[in-house]
Amino acid sequence: ICIVTTAGLPWRTGTAVNPLARALYLTRGRPKHHITLLIPWLENSEEQSKVYGSSNVFSSPEEQKVWIQTYARELDNLQISFYPAKYHNSFGSIFATVDICTLIPKNEADIAILEEPEHLTWFRSLPISTEEAMIGWTAKFSYVVGILHTNYSAYMKQYGLGTSIVTASALQALSSVCVKAYTHRLIRLSATLPELDASKEVTCNVHGVRSEFFVKDDDSGNGDDLFVLEQPIYFIGKVIWAKGFDKLLEIEDLYRKENGEYFPITIYGDGPDFDAISRAFLGRGGLARVFLGVKDHALLRDIPQHKIFINLSITEVLCTTTAEALAMGKFVIIPNHPSNTFFLQFPNCLAYETKSECVEKIKFALENDPVPLSAEDKYKLTWEGANLRLYEASAMTEAEA
Repeated sequence: ICIVTTAGLPWRTGTAVNPLARALYLTRGRPKHHITLLIPWLENSEEQSKVYGSSNVFSSPEEQKVWIQTYARELDNLQISFYPAKYHNSFGSIFATVDICTLIPKNEADIAILEEPEHLTWFRSLPISTEEAMIGWTAKFSYVVGILHTNYSAYMKQYGLGTSIVTASALQALSSVCVKAYTHRLIRLSATLPELDASKEVTCNVHGVRSEFFVKDDDSGNGDDLFVLEQPIYFIGKVIWAKGFDKLLEIEDLYRKENGEYFPITIYGDGPDFDAISRAFLGRGGLARVFLGVKDHALLRDIPQHKIFINLSITEVLCTTTAEALAMGKFVIIPNHPSNTFFLQFPNCLAYETKSECVEKIKFALENDPVPLSAEDKYKLTWEGANLRLYEASAMTEAEA
C-alpha cells in the first residue's frame, strides 16, 4: 500500500499528520516496508523555513526522515520516501515538480491512497519517456482510493487563494476531471465538499487521533510548567485568515460588548498571515492574548488551564485539532456546519448557529467542566475506529466496479 500526500512533518497540518498516522496504523500486522508513505521534499531552504518554521530546515530528505522518525517513535516497519516539490505562495500549498508515479517501483504499485487526489493531479510534470507519460494512478495501481481533505473552492471564494491562476469554479471543474480519471473510490471527509464524482463518492470521516492525546486513568493532570497559563481558551493550527481569525475577532468584540471585557486566548501556530493577525489582536486594547508559536497539540493534553479549544473556521473539511481536543477531554467550540457534523455526537462539543450563541457557549464552557470521554466515544476517535471506517468506505461492489 502506497500512501501519497501533499505535506509532511514538521508542517503540523492535517495532510501531514493524518497520512503519517494512517500509515503507521496500517503497518501493524504487515511485513516490514509493505506500507510506504510518500511525502514532498522542499529543496529550497527558504521554503522550508516558511512552511516548517525557522528552526526546522533540513539539508537532505534523510535528515527530515530522521526528524519524522523521532517524532513518531514507531517507524521500524514504515517506509518513507520523498518526491521533489515546491511551495507555491498563491495557493499556500506544496506541489510536485515531477511525475510522482514514475518514482514508485512496479512491485510496490498495488493499492494507492491519495491524500488530496485533486491536489496531487492538478499539475503533472510529464517524464521524457512516452511510455511512462501514459501511466496514471489508475493504470499504475490495481486500486486507487482518494481522500479529499481541503475545501479549496471555499478558500478561494472567501480569501482569494490561487485566484491569480484559476477561478474557484474552474478549479472545481478541473478537480472533478482529475478524480474521475485517477481514482476508483473517492472519500469525502465531510459533506462540506461539493460532489466531484457521485458514482464513486462516499462521505465518511476516516481520520483518527493519536494515542497520546487520550487521557489515561492514572493521569495526574499536571502539565509541563513551560505551558502552564491562565487562559482557559486556546487555538492551535495554521495562523492564516482562512482559519476563521476574522470571525474570532468579531466574537471577541461581541463578547466584550455583552460582558464588558474580552475573553483571554492563547494561540499556538505560525503561518503567512501571522503578522497581520497578531496586529489585529494587538489593536484591541485590553485583549489578553498570547502567541506561543508552533507546538505539538499533544503537549497541551495535561494542561488543566486549557480546557476550551475554539475553532471558528468554516473552510475546513474535517478539523484534525478539533478531534484531538475532544480526545483530550476538552470542550470544543465550533460552528454548526457540515464540516463539523462528525463532532456533534460528542457531549463536549459546543456547536453554535449565531454569534450570540457562540458567546453563550464560551460563557458556559468557562463556568463548567467537560465530561469524561466514554469508552464508546473514545473508540470513535481512535485510529482503529477510523481505519475500520476506511475499509468499509473503500469497498466497492461488483456492480460499482
